[in-house]
Amino acid sequence: MLNCAEAFEKFYQEFHGQATGNRRGRTLTWIYSLGNCNIVGNFEGKSVEMIVSPMQAALLLLFNEDDRLSYNDIVAKLEIMDNDAKVMLYSLSCGKYSILKKEPSNKTIAPDDIFEFNNNFSVKTGKIKVPLHHVDRGDFRASETMEDVRRYRKQNVDCAIVRIMKDRKTLDHEKLVEECKKLCDPYFKVDDDLIQMRIDHLVAENYLARKEGCTYEYLP
Repeated sequence: MLNCAEAFEKFYQEFHGQATGNRRGRTLTWIYSLGNCNIVGNFEGKSVEMIVSPMQAALLLLFNEDDRLSYNDIVAKLEIMDNDAKVMLYSLSCGKYSILKKEPSNKTIAPDDIFEFNNNFSVKTGKIKVPLHHVDRGDFRASETMEDVRRYRKQNVDCAIVRIMKDRKTLDHEKLVEECKKLCDPYFKVDDDLIQMRIDHLVAENYLARKEGCTYEYLP
């Protein structure tokens, strides 16, 4: 995945990075929580195709090399923040599907936990979507500032709008707001004011253009 990301970054910088005319140079930011990956888990009963986020996929792929990993091992290998690690590990061990076994066997994620690939995992269907779960963030909320949260949400809303418009090319305002909320909803609740603010920002940065009748057009 890193090779693909680096190849696209090189292309993007060559194509969009330089300022031309009244268009500013663009900066590429990866929002890993909004992607999807399809990976296959080979369990004792059968193989199961799993639809996961890129971060969930990277975490699961660690167990191709090791049967058991500690919380600290996973954080070090993936080079991710504690809050991201807790969300990913909770979704894979304590959520709807227990793809990983956890010691101790409880519903909280702690730095001294040990995780193991659950060979006995089974489902009736051959394909599942593993959701991300909202966990109690009280134990590490002090390390985050509200500014960090606002910046994270702005980036996610920007990414969602661009992703929608790149696919649809032209869309009216109400439909764009509706689809943006649907895309962001698994991660946080977004209000109309924030979406409008980010649309205005993307118009100013020449990612979108306003058309007649409250319609927007994607600018490649």
